[in-house]
Amino acid sequence: MDATSTWDGGIQPLPFHPNATSDAVEVWRDDRDLLWRWHYRGHDGTDLMGNRSYPSREAAVEAAEVAYPGVLIRDRPQPPARPSHRVRTVLIVLAVLLVVLTAGVGLLVAASFLGTAVALRARQRRRPDRSG
Repeated sequence: MDATSTWDGGIQPLPFHPNATSDAVEVWRDDRDLLWRWHYRGHDGTDLMGNRSYPSREAAVEAAEVAYPGVLIRDRPQPPARPSHRVRTVLIVLAVLLVVLTAGVGLLVAASFLGTAVALRARQRRRPDRSG
């Protein structure tokens, strides 16, 4: 293994080499599900992603070592931080408010119809029968 163990049993991250001339496996934590994955990058352009995800970095490194023994294992560089999406956030808040307000209006309309129906039914019961 090319990564060295640290005093606490973890694995010391290796630097990223964008111009590497040898094969390498990159490990990273996926932000979507917080699980670890590995990705083989060959010097000849081969690009293969591991088919499983792992609960820890160590488990992903171990799986990569089994799949590609003797190949350099390094941490994938972190992508640049995404800019805040204020417009998207504002649109989501407005959509939620619209749904809440629409639901409120809908409830008022439904309550008014129900109230009218109950009042009409009560009036019909109070009237004497004039048919005969």
